[in-house]
Parts: sequence; C-alpha cells; structure tokens
Amino acid sequence: MSGSDPRLRRHHAVYTAADRDGAVLLHSTQNRLYGLNPSAAALWERLCGGEDPDSVISDLSGLWGVDEERLRADARGLTDTLVRLGLAVPEGGSR
Repeated sequence: MSGSDPRLRRHHAVYTAADRDGAVLLHSTQNRLYGLNPSAAALWERLCGGEDPDSVISDLSGLWGVDEERLRADARGLTDTLVRLGLAVPEGGSR
C-alpha cells in the first residue's frame, strides 16, 4: 500500500455487521458470508470507507504498535483478497 495503491470501496451487494470481535460480510448476490478478525475488520472499515491507504497504515501501525511495513504487506494481502472475492472494488472500478 503506497501512493500507487487505489482507494477501495465496498461492492454494492456487500453488507457488513461488525462488533468488537470482528465483522461478517454478506455478499448478497453470491449468497456467501465471510468473517474478518478484529484487525481485518478495522482495515476493511477504514479502507472501504474511502480513507487514504497510507494514512490508514500509519494510524493503525501506531495504534497497534506494529511495524508499518509489516502492516502494509498484510493490508495489501487483505485488499487483494477482498478484490479477488468481489467484496471490494478499486475506486473507479465497476460494480
């Protein structure tokens, strides 16, 4: 996640229920549920909420006390998976 990483948005058919234990994503056209642990849920909420990826990584690495580059790599893996599963789309993308 660097300046070249696109912002994400939630796919229009995805609904979220979140609490302190994480989140559940329902893709209504696929009839599938996906579970996120608390850290993945925090990334989902902020990245798909239109926030700048670099700011999200900087903020959360400080909050969680983790190495920024490690969090960046983990977040990139999560966002790649979210896009591949059709749960999120890059800004300007279809769906």
